[in-house]
Amino acid sequence: MIGLLIALTSQAFPHSYDVRFYGIYLTIDPAPDTIFGVGEIRGFASGGLDSVDFHLGAALTIDSVRLNGSVAGFSRRGDTVWVHGTVPEDFALHVFYHGHPSAGLYFNYWGFFSACLSPNGVKDAHQWYPCYDHNGDKADSARFAYTVPKGYDVAANGILDSVVDMGDWKTYYWSTRHPIANYLVAVSGSNYYLKFTDSWRGMPLWYYPFTYDTADMRNDVQQVPDMLDYFSSLFGDYPFIDEKFGYAESNLWGGGFALEHQTMVAMGTYWVTGNGLNILTYAHELSHQWWGDWVTCQDWPHVWLNEGFASYCEALYAEHIGGVPKRDSVMEKFKNLYFSEDSHDRFPIYNPPMNFMWGYTVYKKGAWVLHMLRWVMGDESFFSAFKAYRNAHGGGTATIPDFQAAAEGVYGSSLEWFFKEWIYEAGYPEFNYNWFFRDDGGGYQLVLYLSQVQQNAPVFTMPLEIMIAGQTDTLWDTVWVNERGERFVWKVPFAPATVAIDPHNWVLKKVRYTAVAEGLGEEGFLCLKILTNPVRGRLSASYSLPEDGELSLMVYDVAGRVALNVFSGQANAGTHEISIPVDRLGPGVYILRLRSRWGSLSRKFTIY
Repeated sequence: MIGLLIALTSQAFPHSYDVRFYGIYLTIDPAPDTIFGVGEIRGFASGGLDSVDFHLGAALTIDSVRLNGSVAGFSRRGDTVWVHGTVPEDFALHVFYHGHPSAGLYFNYWGFFSACLSPNGVKDAHQWYPCYDHNGDKADSARFAYTVPKGYDVAANGILDSVVDMGDWKTYYWSTRHPIANYLVAVSGSNYYLKFTDSWRGMPLWYYPFTYDTADMRNDVQQVPDMLDYFSSLFGDYPFIDEKFGYAESNLWGGGFALEHQTMVAMGTYWVTGNGLNILTYAHELSHQWWGDWVTCQDWPHVWLNEGFASYCEALYAEHIGGVPKRDSVMEKFKNLYFSEDSHDRFPIYNPPMNFMWGYTVYKKGAWVLHMLRWVMGDESFFSAFKAYRNAHGGGTATIPDFQAAAEGVYGSSLEWFFKEWIYEAGYPEFNYNWFFRDDGGGYQLVLYLSQVQQNAPVFTMPLEIMIAGQTDTLWDTVWVNERGERFVWKVPFAPATVAIDPHNWVLKKVRYTAVAEGLGEEGFLCLKILTNPVRGRLSASYSLPEDGELSLMVYDVAGRVALNVFSGQANAGTHEISIPVDRLGPGVYILRLRSRWGSLSRKFTIY
């Protein structure tokens, strides 16, 4: 199974020890844009190691390293450092270093700001502090001490334990007792911060806007307590309720980014407006505290577990504050953004190309995948799956197969078909459809032809809601599609006036009604007819196509053997009559079969 294979390969990253604790004790000097101090790594190693490795940016100078308190030798290649010596099971590394970080921690006029997920890479934590830079190994806890010039305020992860005034400098001591991934370690410092606070269920809410944006951020965060209530009702209580939550303003890269640092989100200046227009961005980053921070994707091929989930939380919160119409408006925007990217770069959600890691396929199509899963499972099972997933992997890391397993456990049936086509394959369904009805006495027979015409994408299996409306009556039904071309029939007590495919927009798709061409006949869309039966010498038949395309016409005997290859190639839209010489075939029953990208049709005829 594809899910099992990916689960095994993604867990097999090379690692000789388990990180238990990170300590970052730094003096950060914005004047020369430098840092100096100590990084601490505590871990558990088994197997009698004679060296231990970690990562630190090559731009930073290592002054010395201590292994369990003793000076140790080390070697270095690029961003990887090996410390040599006998490594006990429980070990502690202290790395003394200094320099100007090339990434991960940035300086500008407004202060300094960490961002370990940069536009150019996803492993920037080690560019400013020593760590084993892989999502698959979270530290169980961490402690931080940031010494900065007096006048600076510092926002970071977890709890502010104390602030020590040392004349011209101050040290801010922060700590977290929860597991934390490397890229979620945060520090922001500025002498332009004007902090204000609030609370939710007794938990502190701390906000760090720049002075000129204080009023705007106050307006923007008014709904944060409601967001915490809402997401807690869906996914279980806020995971870090014994610490805090907050936003720290940042103007990195023009202020257009936001980053879900654990308990202290970095919010770009662009999003701090005070007019409420960016409320869903605030909701997106807050929801990451569940999906990305508490449960972290084990490695970046599984980034959908972070970003697709948080993107759908935007739609969920829109539904919460504005009902289904607001949710559907958000999903429509997501769809159009994804279609714009997919039109020039098509790839699966799983393991996206690096330059599209933060793109619309992962985020916007990713949100749609969850929306469709909700449609397949139903609300109760869908949200129960999230809680099951959290209960199984909270505080740790997970892969897409882990979430699939949680969903299947609640659903009670395999969802391999769903994840295979929507996560591990690319594209989306494009439907052409046509319909007609006839009065059959005592009611009406409605025939719907539905065809998947997408290229460079699989044939999708999905439930589709169908609405059949008359002048006063409406019939609703759900059909499952799983073939290129399909025919569905209903008997209804009224004359149909309208047929709608997925009118509530649960499925990511394009839909086009294909009008019946002149002379196409009542069956329309895709048609194959035998005009003379039984036959001798030549068979008269007709076929109809909705648009130009490839087709093949073959005659088979009743044993399924090809008796005659009639035609294979490009054909024009419309209705075509053909005369097929069958004089070389013996008497008996035969099948004329048409194959096309809109589906296949077969018709029997007899030669006498």
